[in-house]
Amino acid sequence: MSKTIKVILVVILVFINMTLSSQTISDTIKAHQYFIKGDSLLKQRAYKQSINSFEIAASIFKEHISWKRHTQSLNKIADNYYRLRDFDQVINLSNQAINICNEQLEKESLEEAKALITIGKVLRRKNKYYEALDTYKKALFIIKKQVDTSDQKLASLYNNIGVSYDQLGLVDDAQHYYSLSLDINQYLYDQKKENDLSTVYLNQAVLYSRNGLYKQATPLYKKTIKLDKEKYGEKHPYVAGDYNNIASNYSYIGEDYLALQYFQKQLNILKEILQEGDESFASAYRGIATQYTRLNKLDLALEYYNKALIIYRDIYGEINLSTANILLNIGGTYRMQNELNVSLKYLNKAIDIYKDILGEGHPDMLLPNDELGLFYEKKGEYDLASKFYQKNINIAVKNFGIKNQKTAKCYISKARIQLLNKEYSIAIQEFHNAIISASKEFKDTSTKSSPSINDYFDSSTLLSAIYGKAKALKLRKDENENDLILSYGSLFFCDSLIDHTRNTYTSTEDKMSLEKTTAEVYKDAVAAALVLYNKTKDKQYLQNAFSFSEKNKARLLDEQLRKLDAKNFAGISEDKLNAIQDVTIKLALYVAKLQEYKAKKTTKENTFKISTYNDFVFSYTRKKDSLLQVIEQEYPKYHQLRYDNSIISITDIQQKISEDTLLLEYFVTNTGIYAFVISKDDFFVEELKVSELDKNILQFRKAILDKDIGTYSKIGYQLFNSLIAPLSIEKSSTKNLIIIPDGMLWHLNFDLLLTKDSPETSAINLPYLLKKQVISYANSADLFFRENNNDEDSINECLAFSFSNTKNSEFVDGEISLSNLRNTKNDLPGGRKEIRAISDIIDGTYFYGKNAIESNFKKNAGRYGVVHLAVHGELDDKEPGNSKLFFTQVKDSIQDNYLYNQEIYNMEIPAELVVLSACKTGAGKIYKGEGIMSLGRAFQYAGAKSLVLTNWEISDETTPILMKNFYTNLKKGMDKAKALNQAKLQFLENTNVYRTDPFYWGGFYLMGNTNAINLKNNNQNNTFLLTSILPIISVFFGFFLYFRKKNRKA
Repeated sequence: MSKTIKVILVVILVFINMTLSSQTISDTIKAHQYFIKGDSLLKQRAYKQSINSFEIAASIFKEHISWKRHTQSLNKIADNYYRLRDFDQVINLSNQAINICNEQLEKESLEEAKALITIGKVLRRKNKYYEALDTYKKALFIIKKQVDTSDQKLASLYNNIGVSYDQLGLVDDAQHYYSLSLDINQYLYDQKKENDLSTVYLNQAVLYSRNGLYKQATPLYKKTIKLDKEKYGEKHPYVAGDYNNIASNYSYIGEDYLALQYFQKQLNILKEILQEGDESFASAYRGIATQYTRLNKLDLALEYYNKALIIYRDIYGEINLSTANILLNIGGTYRMQNELNVSLKYLNKAIDIYKDILGEGHPDMLLPNDELGLFYEKKGEYDLASKFYQKNINIAVKNFGIKNQKTAKCYISKARIQLLNKEYSIAIQEFHNAIISASKEFKDTSTKSSPSINDYFDSSTLLSAIYGKAKALKLRKDENENDLILSYGSLFFCDSLIDHTRNTYTSTEDKMSLEKTTAEVYKDAVAAALVLYNKTKDKQYLQNAFSFSEKNKARLLDEQLRKLDAKNFAGISEDKLNAIQDVTIKLALYVAKLQEYKAKKTTKENTFKISTYNDFVFSYTRKKDSLLQVIEQEYPKYHQLRYDNSIISITDIQQKISEDTLLLEYFVTNTGIYAFVISKDDFFVEELKVSELDKNILQFRKAILDKDIGTYSKIGYQLFNSLIAPLSIEKSSTKNLIIIPDGMLWHLNFDLLLTKDSPETSAINLPYLLKKQVISYANSADLFFRENNNDEDSINECLAFSFSNTKNSEFVDGEISLSNLRNTKNDLPGGRKEIRAISDIIDGTYFYGKNAIESNFKKNAGRYGVVHLAVHGELDDKEPGNSKLFFTQVKDSIQDNYLYNQEIYNMEIPAELVVLSACKTGAGKIYKGEGIMSLGRAFQYAGAKSLVLTNWEISDETTPILMKNFYTNLKKGMDKAKALNQAKLQFLENTNVYRTDPFYWGGFYLMGNTNAINLKNNNQNNTFLLTSILPIISVFFGFFLYFRKKNRKA
């Protein structure tokens, strides 16, 4: 071959090689682009599109024998399938990656370690924790050789190993690996490098929660939320997951309403960023369902559990702990609905799965055993129930130790069964075991001993244990006289613990829920104290009984008013007060909008708006709590005043009460009623035996509404004989009664009771109690005597609103001073007639027509001493927060012009007197330990010192006359209680025969501060000027005439 030909061939070969190399470079660049695109799609959770991009990249890399990049692509595809929960594909792809690493790459490469970690995660998801650990440790061996000690890959693997140990219940091992991960991630965070610090905090928090250390877990959950928001923003799946975790933690410690808020917050985020069917939805649905179960909304609970079950079955199939857990929850919910056959079917399915996966002794068996215990307890098969509770004690002691909240709860369940079996001595011992477990330091095995008040993991668990022991001791008292004293001591301890527990709760709804337990504690405490008083005649027991009764009266309202006092007297800076006010105003607005859209028909748009306003309410509630926490730290006096749990003493009451006044506090139990009676010089308690109290009160009210004088007279006298006559009030010089009702007594207008068995058929001549006594009402003695201190010399103007659909030629819409209103000659409709009637007596500002809107009320409510609302009201007995007052509807207003109870709670209305002249403003649902949840209570919560309220629908014809009488009497200097009492009597004396029934005038009552108030009125000022100046003018005129006459003589 010639030299020339050889040269040509070499050139051709070089050209071909260059072309091929260029093509290879071009192809690998294209593959890299697909890889980058796949990575971006993975971060966006567009998993299927991401898989497609990585598969193209993997194919090109393989074609060009780029094995490392090919393996990286396979690992990324496996990662996508893991997130889609297609675990078979994950295992297949990861094994492919491992084989290629062993055949084509250097041994122990990072890509092999990544594939092993992914397999370990799948094994963990399949509950194969030991196999997962073996796989993780193979990966750890490789990674330690390949990276330095501060690498994120190493930190991430430590974290995964920690999770596996945690799920096996090996706490020390889990904590060890979490600590290793935390050290690396904290270093990376401080260096502003990529890190997973939030994940480690989360897993440590879960570790604490899983082991019953819920209080210790809470700050870690909050750190996780803060870090994830900082890294990803609010609308991200990780943040949604964080809300789920902290919600579960709050649920465990009994803050159920707060937990529900966090679960709903999670769901709202998921709906915005993910498609229905993602596993995250199942966790949200399950959390919401659990809270509905705890709040006894069982149909809603089943609805959400079934949503979660569909998703878990779709992802994991039937044999999986997530599926089993939902089956267990559904079974428990059917048990609560008394559908025991259906319940058992679900429970058996769930428990078979648990046993197959975990075995009998695993710590996660606590839940299925507990459900079976509750099931057999419900059936009355106590021996079987006890067997499952004992199993749980064994598991808890072995896995968590004696000193643990979960162990304490297991002992409580067992003790409860012994109590039902009337095995009181065993129950006392088991409850005491629970007390030891629920306390951090307490170890004394003597059942006569108790821990110190601050010695607990969770106050509500310790409360359950000590109250249980108190009940068991009380029931065993016939065997041992000292047991009653020991029971009383335990109840006394419960009282202090309740204060601690209430102060740690942040949600008002959760504090309300706590009252259900505390009401039972105080009923037993009052009864025990009175039995001991009757035995010993030691008056300290009598005073303590009264104190327990007070502790069961409106404590949330009391706490709120202390909070307002604390804010006013703690020297808080103006800017912080303004910040709280700004957040409070916004919170009230969003609460209003939320209620508005909840009341509308369910549409896609309305559902979205409900979700949006839910988020706003959640956010501003947390902001308000955070601001108050800062203030508590910076202003110690605020904390001291706000959390002052002291109760007014008998001695203090007797110093403050007048000679002619008597305080009458009722305490209703399941077996009878106690009446605590306090006067200037005396204090005693009377046990009243009242039969069919609830029935009689309802019949009495019905007779009033039906204008049935015969039935009214009979029951009115009967109730007087049961509730008032035994107290011998008529023998004293008492003219004023301050009544503190309890239970159903909140629905009774005491002044309408009859002091004699009267044959009268005419309502005007009946012997009403109001003819002998001036009656007012209070939520508690503590609240009454703290509030009853207003400045009688301060002058008060009135803010008045009326609502009417009727147009009037002169006053259609607008704002007018009350002094101008009194000069109009027009015949005004409805509420306007009522305002006109009082305009002769008091000055102020009156909004009516299109100006009588909600925003004008909110703008002005805090500026007036007297607030008078002649508007419509609507009571919601089922959801008291949805009760509302109606203002004029205006289309272009940002407000819906319904003033809901929940909004009023977030306002500040420090008026001396609020008159709610609407229907049923003083009626409502009765909550144990709190009283009546009326519209009036909301105004008290907002700071109003006294209120005139109504117990039924009121008449437009008679109300203006009553109100004119009332304000006239106030103007004369009468205190508020007497002013209302005399207004009724004056009405009765002067009205026509068709308006004498108590229905027309008896529905109003006074709540709170009774002191007289000074009403401002320009007519009064003018009269004062005339009466003052005229005598002076007369004197001067007399002198003038005298000197003129004298000069003439001269």
